[in-house]
Amino acid sequence: MTKITEFFMRRTTLFWSVVVGIIIAGAIAFAQMPKLEDPVVAVKQAMVAVPYPGAGAHEVS
Repeated sequence: MTKITEFFMRRTTLFWSVVVGIIIAGAIAFAQMPKLEDPVVAVKQAMVAVPYPGAGAHEVS
């Protein structure tokens, strides 16, 4: 076994305390995370115009 495994197998109370602490910290972090129903997303758009002499709209598309 590795040293960390042996360390926590001998100290089960410390192991469970660390596990509970991580779960509580995760729950607090999740609760404080900003949540928007519709998050603001910047949509970048571009328009390209290319002349095509002699062609109609139906021929180009």
